[in-house]
Amino acid sequence: MEVARGENRGREVRHVNVVREVRRLGEWRGRPVLYALPPARGGDAVAVLIQGKTDHRILGAAVRD
Repeated sequence: MEVARGENRGREVRHVNVVREVRRLGEWRGRPVLYALPPARGGDAVAVLIQGKTDHRILGAAVRD
């Protein structure tokens, strides 16, 4: 993919694991809960991150292909 703008304009770059959308599923309160995940599109995967509310640390993660 050729970069159209910015400091890398005109360069050919390869992107791996590109985030296409960030969506908040809900608030986790430390107990089991089920969230409806968006469908994976065209070979993409869906990653779910559980993030600390105050310090934003990643507390857990999962991927669905």
